[in-house]
This record gives sequence, structure tokens and C-alpha cells, in this order.
Amino acid sequence: MPANAINKDGRHHAKLLYINGFERFDDPAIQDVVGPADLIIVQRNFVHKEVWDAMDYWRGLHKAVVCDLDDDYPNLPWSNPAHRFWIQNASGAPTAPIELLTAGLRHANALIAPSKVLLNDWKDVVFGVHVPNYAEWKWFRDLKPRKPDEKIVIGWGGSVSHYDSWWFSEIRPAIERLCREDKRVHVLICGNDERILEQLDIAPEQKLSQGGVPAEKWPRIVATFDIGVAPLDARDGDKSYDFRRSWIKCLEYNLAQVPWIATKCPVYADFAPYGILTENTAEDWYNGLKLTVDNLAEAKHAAHRHRKFGVSLTLERNVDNLILAYNKIQTLALPELPSVFYVNWDGRKTPKSLDDKEKPKRLPEERLSHIQRAAMRAAEGWGEIVVGEINIAKAMKYDIVQRLNEGLLGEHEQVNSA
Repeated sequence: MPANAINKDGRHHAKLLYINGFERFDDPAIQDVVGPADLIIVQRNFVHKEVWDAMDYWRGLHKAVVCDLDDDYPNLPWSNPAHRFWIQNASGAPTAPIELLTAGLRHANALIAPSKVLLNDWKDVVFGVHVPNYAEWKWFRDLKPRKPDEKIVIGWGGSVSHYDSWWFSEIRPAIERLCREDKRVHVLICGNDERILEQLDIAPEQKLSQGGVPAEKWPRIVATFDIGVAPLDARDGDKSYDFRRSWIKCLEYNLAQVPWIATKCPVYADFAPYGILTENTAEDWYNGLKLTVDNLAEAKHAAHRHRKFGVSLTLERNVDNLILAYNKIQTLALPELPSVFYVNWDGRKTPKSLDDKEKPKRLPEERLSHIQRAAMRAAEGWGEIVVGEINIAKAMKYDIVQRLNEGLLGEHEQVNSA
């Protein structure tokens, strides 16, 4: 998870807190945990007034409070068990859960999500910043591809929220046809949704199952696949629930050096050069699977070569990008402190208010990103300054970045790397 990668990197610090602890913002012990933070991320559970009060309290102390969403709750399909709570309001709450979710987002400075489509859905409610689902490299680093034997294992793992993905992607008839033609092919379904395997019309001996495992053990299961699949339900086009998912399945296959086939859609577009993206027809799914089965050794060699792309999307390689995203939130979404007036050293009075024309203009987001990256590059150029056992340059790096950002966001239009 991002907190572990940030702490391991050592330049910044992150702490985790249960939501019921975060609600107790009046507790001195909780304040000691949350108080030092510059940015607070609330994951999913922001549908209660107690959480809103905590968010408002810390925002009042000029903390950036961010919501984190990774699911399209307003459009959950009937097949998703969470539909009863979010859409049908099975709990009987006086206010519909989606309305509470929307209200909760309005108590935040920003929203982060692994899906750009999801961010676009909420753009009229809250400012959004894309933070991809990065993988834990340490879990994949030492994995070896499955050795050839008499079986060819087509694998998939996921939650019960993927039931429609299997039914409406047309992967099922493609797999059934392939299994009838080639008895070497076996289908391994991982997770707690037994329906997917049970409903496949293939020989019992070609069915394999694996229950849920802790996250850190999941990569070892992925490495037992010969071929990975990532079907998604695309019936509603851009409005599809599945189009709000992250790229994590293709990333996991890439890091485990497993050849893969996935539904052609925006979710997996970045991975197009490293696997097979197919239209959601039974014929296209069959052709993609058949091609990979018939050329499995070549496909595995290609997966090995492509692994370096996945490595570039690991948490360990992206701490700087996480910090850039968090800095963007602080710069673009954090308001000025209310009723604060500044006195300059010449003794001149600061006006109580500024006309809109006199207020400083925010830079466009593209320009801001350019400045932030330039500041990072400039900080990288500082020489090694060591006093005793302390590397001064390294210790001051992010202070330098912050100062560069503050200066560049003023009058300067360009920055030259030091």
C-alpha cells in the first residue's frame, strides 16, 4: 500500500488509522496522530456525520482532506451484493446512501481515484487527482513463471463484483469451446465466487479452484497461471460500471510474467502493447485464447520481455509521483486560511480584502504539473553536501522542492534545471 512505500522511502511519513479512531478528533491521543499530517486521506467511509465533522475540523486547521474512491457506487449492477445497500437503501437510512456519499465528497478538498473515468464522473462535485493502482514489487520480484507440463492453465481471480464481467463479455462460450477442443486446457478461478466456475460448461476435470488468500500471497497464485484473462462488461460503453475499474489485473499479469487477454477498453489501454486486447465477442475471445495457447512458449518469452513496463508501475518506483499528486492537491485545492491578514516589513497596511481582479490567478493544471516536475528535477541536481554522518543535500531535498514550488507559482513562467 502507498503508506508502506512512502515510509520505506524515508523522505516522508505516513500513518494508518481506523475510521472510528479518526472520528474521535477530540481525543488528544488521536490529535497527536493526525495533527502532524499535511494531508489526510479518508477511504470510502465518508457517509456519516461523525466523519464529516472530523474532516471539517482538520480542514479548519488547514489540512488537505482527501477522499479515496475505487468503485462506481452510483451505478452498481444488480449482480453486486453492495447494490442492496447503495442503490436499494436496504438499511432504511433516512437519506439515500448515494446522497450521503455525495455530501461526504463536498466535505473534502479533493478526490483521488485509480480511474480517470471515475474522477470525471465526480468532477462537478469535487476536484479530482488521478492516483493509479501501483503494485508491491517485493511481492512479485522473485516469482518464476510456471514451468510447462501436460496442463495449460487459464487463470483469473476476483471478487463477486465481477459476475457480470464473465456473463456479458462473451468469454464463457469462448473458453467452453477451447476446452472442448483441447483437453490440456484447464480453467483456474480464484476467489470466493464459486458461480463462475460452476456455470462453465466444461468437463469437471478441467475445472480448478483456489480460495481467497491474503494480498501478499496473491502474486504467487497468479504465477501459477499459464495465461491470464481480464474480461469486463462493456455493454453500456463509456457508461459501463466495469469501465471505472483500475488496470491492476493486467499489471499483476505483467509483473508475474503471465501472457494475458483482456477486454478492449479504456481501463487497459496503457497495456495494449504488452498483451492482447479483444472485442467482447465469443469469436474474438476464442481467437485470442487459441492464438496464445498455440504459441504459448513465444507468448511467455514476450511476457518476460514486457515485465520492465510493470516494474515501472510499482509503488517503490512511484513514491515521487505519489508526492507530486499530493502536492497538486495542496496547491490547487487547499483554500487560503480565513480571516488571516499579513503585515509586510515596511509597515504598510495589508488591505482587508482584494477585488477579484487583484486576486492572484491560479495556474492551469498542465502548467502546474510542469512546474512541479521541473522543481523535482532541479532538486535532484543538488550536489552531495555531507556534514559528519548527515547528508545535508538529501535532508533538504524536499524542503528545496517546496521552496521552488512556492517561488515558481508566483511570477516566474519558466524554470531551468539547476
